[in-house]
Amino acid sequence: MLLILSTLIESTGQIKNKSIKPCDLQVITKTEKEWKSQLTAMQFYVTRKAGTERPFDNLYHNNHKKGIYYCISK
Repeated sequence: MLLILSTLIESTGQIKNKSIKPCDLQVITKTEKEWKSQLTAMQFYVTRKAGTERPFDNLYHNNHKKGIYYCISK
């Protein structure tokens, strides 16, 4: 189960902005209200409420592409 921040990662799994490195990313602090307004209902449920997606029913279920993937809640 991976939810991907689409502004950072292209469909190939590569970072669009090559100058961003994993160690450069900072933890983002937002209120629950802010998170809820910026995420879809499913993204909010999974990333903020420890919910789960339906098994075998997501974009990256059978993905084998090499790349760097980031959690949407990081």
